[in-house]
Amino acid sequence: MQRHKYNIFPEINGEDYERLRNDLANGYDKRYPIYIYEGKILDGWNRYKICQELNIEPNYEEFIGSDIEALEFVMRTNKRRNLSSSQWAVIALDNEELVNKLREEARERETGGKRIDPVELIPKGRTSEKLADMFNTNEKYIREVAKIKQENPDALEDIRSGKKTITEHKREKALERKQKEHTKENQELREPRVAGYDSNMFYQEQSYSESRFGDNIFSLEDEKYNTMTTISRFFHKDTMREFSLREYAQVQTFPKDFKFVGNYSTIKEQIGNAVAPDMGEFITRQLKGKTCGDLFAGCGGFTCGIHRHGIETKWAVEWELEPALTYKMNFPEAKVYHSNIKVLEPKDFEEVDIIIGGPPCQGFSSASPTNKGKRTFKSDPRNELYKEFLRFVEFLRPKEFIMENVKEIQDVKEEIQKDFESIGYEVETKLVKGNDIGMKQNRIRFFFLGKLRDINND
Repeated sequence: MQRHKYNIFPEINGEDYERLRNDLANGYDKRYPIYIYEGKILDGWNRYKICQELNIEPNYEEFIGSDIEALEFVMRTNKRRNLSSSQWAVIALDNEELVNKLREEARERETGGKRIDPVELIPKGRTSEKLADMFNTNEKYIREVAKIKQENPDALEDIRSGKKTITEHKREKALERKQKEHTKENQELREPRVAGYDSNMFYQEQSYSESRFGDNIFSLEDEKYNTMTTISRFFHKDTMREFSLREYAQVQTFPKDFKFVGNYSTIKEQIGNAVAPDMGEFITRQLKGKTCGDLFAGCGGFTCGIHRHGIETKWAVEWELEPALTYKMNFPEAKVYHSNIKVLEPKDFEEVDIIIGGPPCQGFSSASPTNKGKRTFKSDPRNELYKEFLRFVEFLRPKEFIMENVKEIQDVKEEIQKDFESIGYEVETKLVKGNDIGMKQNRIRFFFLGKLRDINND
């Protein structure tokens, strides 16, 4: 038996097909017959094919009605399909002419054979609205699909198949526009002009805060602290006064003359998110190079550590504005780019001996309540940002690199090592504990240390 031309929906496949096949294998439900119209299958084509495979005799029923009623019936019965609004919009646009034609024929019969202009049939400006109502979608989506169909038919196929939605397509287009509009030069920061500051903090520090159960009670003279995070609160034993921002920076081993730009919350976040300068100094002590580039640079804790070895930072990239401004205040000789790394091209950057950086780690961090069980790259899109670090390393070919992250990234360390090895680097890994290197806080970080393989010795 053949499929009717009004059966306008794509055949299901993959998991959806297997799910329907299993359901039918466990018992055909005769409440859902296969509808026949003009001797062909109007609705139930997927069930019909599976019944043929399984030697099941389906329940057939003849559809009684006009052509336009048959098409509307197909659309109604298929609203239960697991299709996105974007896919419905594509189907609606695909069948706009057919819908208009059948409606026109129906109106001709009603008016005794007088032809009706399709423009009169669906008034101008209302086509998207009518189609949206019939096809279980949004008229705005239909207009978007029409635009995509005209500009990029290949992208329309991705939407039709469900690989991406209209929103995802628009995001990709927006990123492409940014890539064309953004140049490295117009993202470079100048040293900020700011008012005077107290303790190198560019807004009033919070002096007092009431402690809560579970907060950390310390003295600056204590031998060890708990790990400081962006939400940690430390209080002095004697006064129960919360640590000032400068004291939090001291816990994180920033020097007293290190400047911070932002309000209380954003400065606290910068300090908590930073690679502690003492840890940066420790992990970079064996490097041979003299120039450096910094990706996902934050406020500059990693750079502060590497500078203690006399290494010069040529450039840095940071997406958040206030950390980028903090970085520029402390390292005015470096070119600092406030930009989404995805819109930057490595070819626009000066070659350096070393690249350092710490791609966002929230997707791996145990501090996040959503991270349970083994971490994967698919579990959080931020986890894939290390590939931007990889992209810069692959193009600029520094002799050495160091990439930092939380200890939980060890769940996927083999995959990351293979990626860097595939572009010509020997990669070692090292788990560093703050207490083991003389820091007061029990801070633990994981590092990937890469050296460009000597091609002549391969």
